[in-house]
Amino acid sequence: ELRYKEDIFGVWAAIEEPVMKVIHKLNVMDLIKYEYASVGTHPKAFSPLFHQTILGLINEDFDQCGLKELLHLWQTYRNHKRVRFHTKIFKVIMDKAEEFIGEDPKVLAQILYSYVNCRPKRHARREEGLLDNEEQESGKVVERFFPLLIKLIPKMELPELVHTSLAFLMLKPMNYHDLILKLERAILKKKDAFDAFSYVNIVYAFSKMEKGNATGTDAFWEEMDKQFYKFQGQLDDLELSRVLYAFANRDSMSEKMRDEVLLPYTRKNMLKLDYAVLHNIVFCLLYQNIEEEEIWKDFVRNISYQKYRVPILYYYPLHIARKMLKDKYPKWNFYHFDIVAMEAERYLVLTRRQDDYKRDPFNFEMCAWFRNVFELNVNPVVEFQNTVMIDFAVFPNNIAIMLQKEFDTLPFTSRPTPMYKLRLKILQDAGWYIININQKEFKELGVNREQWFKEQLDKAMEERPYNDHVDMVRSAENLIQELYERISVIESEEKADEFLELIKKGDFSALKNYKLPNFEEISAQITDPDDFAPPESVSYTHLTLPTIYSV
Repeated sequence: ELRYKEDIFGVWAAIEEPVMKVIHKLNVMDLIKYEYASVGTHPKAFSPLFHQTILGLINEDFDQCGLKELLHLWQTYRNHKRVRFHTKIFKVIMDKAEEFIGEDPKVLAQILYSYVNCRPKRHARREEGLLDNEEQESGKVVERFFPLLIKLIPKMELPELVHTSLAFLMLKPMNYHDLILKLERAILKKKDAFDAFSYVNIVYAFSKMEKGNATGTDAFWEEMDKQFYKFQGQLDDLELSRVLYAFANRDSMSEKMRDEVLLPYTRKNMLKLDYAVLHNIVFCLLYQNIEEEEIWKDFVRNISYQKYRVPILYYYPLHIARKMLKDKYPKWNFYHFDIVAMEAERYLVLTRRQDDYKRDPFNFEMCAWFRNVFELNVNPVVEFQNTVMIDFAVFPNNIAIMLQKEFDTLPFTSRPTPMYKLRLKILQDAGWYIININQKEFKELGVNREQWFKEQLDKAMEERPYNDHVDMVRSAENLIQELYERISVIESEEKADEFLELIKKGDFSALKNYKLPNFEEISAQITDPDDFAPPESVSYTHLTLPTIYSV
C-alpha cells in the first residue's frame, strides 16, 4: 500500500520542490516528461497539486504543441483514469496530417503506430463519451491516411514497414487490398535486410491483418516460408508459435514446415507450453487436422497440470480441442482439465456473437428467401454446443446451411479460411448434413440460384428425411449428455442428476427452468411430440457420467 501511495523515502518530494519554483518557465515537452516519469515509474508519489499544475499548463499551451509533443502527450496519458487527451490529439492529427507528414514515410509510420497503441479501449471510450467504437474510428483513420499510405509505403525502410504492419494488425482494414499489396511488395524488396525480430512481427501482423484473417498473396507467403529457416533457431517459444500460427491461419503451411517443425516441436514441448503458446499451437494442430494420439494426450496432461486456471483470452481453441477429443476418446479422463478450465468455460458464451450475425443484411436476405421461396422453416443463428454458430439450421433433420461470406474466404484467393473449414468439420463429425453456400458464387448464379439450391435441398432431404428417428434420437442423446457434463462441472453433480431425472421421466417442459445453452436445439428436437416422437425402444436411462479413465 505504501509503495504506490506514499513517497516513504522523500525522493519525489525532493524532485518536486525545486521544480515547482520554476514550473511556469518549463516548455510543454519538459512538462510532459515530468508527468510521464510520474505515471511510468513506481512508486509514483508526486503531489496532487503538482499533477494539477502540470495538467493546467499543458492545457494552456496545447494549441502550440507540434507533432513531437502531441505524440509524447498521447503516450503519457494513454492509460490515465481521469485525464483524456485522445479526442483533442486525434482531431489535430487528422486535420493536419499532410502538414505534419509531408513526404516523410517515417513520420507516417510513427503516427499510425502511436495511434493504435494509445487509443482508448472500450471502457475508457464510455468514460470519455466517445461516440465511435474502435472499429469505426479505425475505419476513419485508414480512409484519412489512405492517399498518404499509397504514396509513401514504397519509400519506407524496414523499421517503418514493421511499424506500419503492426499498425494495420490493430486497425484491421477490410477491402483495402491495394494497400496490402503496396505493403507486401515494399516488404519483399527489403527481404535481404530481415532479422528475426522484423520477420516475426511482419508474419504475425499479416496473419490477422484483415479482421482476424490472414492476408497477402500466395507469392508473399511462399517467400516468407523460405525466409523462415534462416531465423528458426533464433526464435523463442512464443515467437515460433506465432509464426506457425500465421502459416496455419493463412492455409499456407508446407508439408516440410508441418513435418519438420510443427510436429517435432509439439511432440517435444507440449507438456511444458504456457497458455499463450498453447493457444497458437492448438490452432495449428486443429487447422492441420493432426490426429496423433500421443500429442493430444500430452495436451490434456498439460492443461491438467497447469498451476493457474485457463484465461478466457486463450481458451477458445482449447475448448474446441477438448470437445473433439471427448467425442473421439470418450474413455479419457478430463476431470482435472475441466477443473482448470471451469471459469473460462463458464464465461465462454458464443451467443454474444449472435448480434453480429443478425446485423448482417445478407443473413436477413437469405432467411427471407428460404422461407418465402422454399417454405423452409429455418432457425437462424443457432449455437451448437457452445462451439460453433450455425448460420441456418433445419430441425429435426439436422441440416446446417452455412454461408461462406467474404470474411470466411481468404483474401486474394477463393479458398475458405481454416476456421471456416474447422466449423464445417465439427458439424460433420457431429452428424450434421452441410449445405455450403459461397456468397460470391451464389450471387454470380443469378436466376439459376433457385434451381441450384433446390437440388442441394432435395439431396439433403433425401439423406436426412423428416422421420429419420434414429439419427434424431442419437443427436438428442449427444446434446443431453453434453449438457449433463457441463452442468456437473459448472454447477454440481446434484443439479445434473436432477436434470437427468427430468429427461428420464419425459418432463421436457421443465428443462426451460435451466436456461441452458443449446436449449433451442434440444427444444426443437425433443420437446415437440408432433415433430419428434422417438421409438419406445429408446431409453435415456444409460445417460450417466462417464467412468474416469487414465489418459
